[in-house]
Amino acid sequence: MKIKIRNADFEPFEKETDLPEADDLYRDYVTGCSRGSPCKYIREVWFLPESAVKDAIMTYGALYTAFYWSSGYYNATNYTYYYNGGATSNHAVAIVGWDDNYSRYNFPSTPPGDGAWIYKNSWGTAFGEAGYFYMSYYDTYAAAYPTLFHDARDPASIVYQYDPLGWVGSLGYPGSPTPTVAWGANVFTTTQPGYLDRVAFYTTDNNTSYNISIRSVGPDGADLATKSGSATYSGYHTVDLTTPIWLAKATPFAVVIKFTNSTSSYPVAVEYAWLGYSDAATASPGQSYMSDDGTGGSWYDVTDWDSTANVCIHAIFQGSASVFRVNDLGNVYSDSSFYGAGLAIGLADVAEWVPVSESVEPGDVLELDPSRPGHYRKARSKCSTLVAGVVSTKPGVILGSQVLGSDTGLTTDDSRLVTDDSALLALLGIAPVKVTDEGGPVEPGDLLVVSSTPGVAMRWDPEHEETRECGLVGKALEPLDSGTGVIQMLLMR
Repeated sequence: MKIKIRNADFEPFEKETDLPEADDLYRDYVTGCSRGSPCKYIREVWFLPESAVKDAIMTYGALYTAFYWSSGYYNATNYTYYYNGGATSNHAVAIVGWDDNYSRYNFPSTPPGDGAWIYKNSWGTAFGEAGYFYMSYYDTYAAAYPTLFHDARDPASIVYQYDPLGWVGSLGYPGSPTPTVAWGANVFTTTQPGYLDRVAFYTTDNNTSYNISIRSVGPDGADLATKSGSATYSGYHTVDLTTPIWLAKATPFAVVIKFTNSTSSYPVAVEYAWLGYSDAATASPGQSYMSDDGTGGSWYDVTDWDSTANVCIHAIFQGSASVFRVNDLGNVYSDSSFYGAGLAIGLADVAEWVPVSESVEPGDVLELDPSRPGHYRKARSKCSTLVAGVVSTKPGVILGSQVLGSDTGLTTDDSRLVTDDSALLALLGIAPVKVTDEGGPVEPGDLLVVSSTPGVAMRWDPEHEETRECGLVGKALEPLDSGTGVIQMLLMR
């Protein structure tokens, strides 16, 4: 078997997020970024041909680009730049527009023709025309490496991957009968229960088709789900599975993808240690595989090619439970799709399995755990805005199950409402809740918010809390005169 490599044909780039500037200050000539919790997950990154730039700007907005900067090629009077040499690119900016008729005579030296791209620089409004400048269509790097970052979402609960540094090179089988086809696979083991609902990967060519298989245990395991499609441009892509898969904690599984390129014979993107670019890349045997035909016995561990190499395939789990609402007609809606292998119809509330970061019990008010995205914990502080719901006591509708492949689920008589790492979170309907008199005696109809006692609700007093933003737990259906107790509550959003 022979595998060849071709380094990816693009420059390093900077991902722009909506983090405040203070969280990652711009520093001239300093490499690296400060690390922190991700604020967004980018679903699509497209490496565009120059012919697609104008349409992309009109449809999606600004694009990334890189060029060679030297002040001697800049005209500060007209805010223009033109360079036609062979130096390596050294600066990144955003393409925001163009002018086909912009005069060639406005540049510091005269290019062969008219026309300019409009760029937004990162040096503040004191540079150029309020931060913008013109680059000649004839510059060596005019609209070079145009990249679109598209569809930013809230962070995912957990992303399983081996390539934090991303696409470094491409592998394939150029001598095979089908040189533009190759399979890549990553094997993961879950660290918590949850729904696998997305797969992400790179395509190394334009007009690439893909066939995704989620398999049990490893690359040769049984198919749990499949999804096919195509990507117009090379780049990073996120694909939603038709039906998410519930996987219990400590479950091994594989994401296998068949790539069919249009022209390139190196279809599989990989990360590996490349001196001066991705030195920190590491890998272990048993993580990433390749194949020329995707059949049993043909899988090749990529660490046999390079001990630091991994395939760039990600498995992404749902970020949070669905949020349900009821309209005036009594119809129930959810903010996102919901799935249940163990569905039980009975009493009053709708509950869904969610991961928890501490021990909880029925009646506890839960909130999102900011220290462990995708997890829940007892609500910590008075009037918390992170409220998610209450641990169900006897649910009527149960979404999800604790066992991969099980069709039994829980019944309304099952007492196993919490485990060491998950709980049934009541999202809608009527459920018992722990309450205290911290906000005064509770009467039927009172709105409930979180108290100072972890996991316990209290009456919301608008006279004393009108200036405070509060997360609503629900509406009391029973009274509590004093102390702490458990009452029935209508869950509300």
